Amino acid sequence: MCGRAKGFTLIELMTVMAIVGVLAAIGTGAYRHYVARSQLAEPLALAGPARAAVAEYFGHTGRLPADNITVGLLAPEHYASRRLASLEVEHGAIHLHLNGRSQPALQGRVLTLRPAWHPDGRDGRLLWLCGPARPPGDGWVVGGVDRTDVPARLLPPSCR
Repeated sequence: MCGRAKGFTLIELMTVMAIVGVLAAIGTGAYRHYVARSQLAEPLALAGPARAAVAEYFGHTGRLPADNITVGLLAPEHYASRRLASLEVEHGAIHLHLNGRSQPALQGRVLTLRPAWHPDGRDGRLLWLCGPARPPGDGWVVGGVDRTDVPARLLPPSCR
């Protein structure tokens, strides 16, 4: 027995390769979703000034702005970036049009941020709803239309 070679059998090596293959397949799918969600961070950050402008307009007039010009923003295509094709304000809602440099699952999609407020003016501020999110309770008024067509699994946790 001392002259016998030591090492792995073919079956053991094939089992290890199968396990590694399954783990890689699972990891690749999860990583793609992670990358897509992270690519939504830039458009959401670029929407910050637009949210502030809509909130200020609402605070002064008590109404939601009809479009970018009404709220004092540039035309929608002026906000184009690596991941954003345009930023459009429509009746208070902010529509983020994603461009072709995003993940294939996000190309040409729209993510909407909608303002919500309570009529009794609890805090006098707007609450922003991302995508299909709902207000925290009854009695809230939501402005604009949700045109979000980003798959739910790719939305950031705050938008689900």
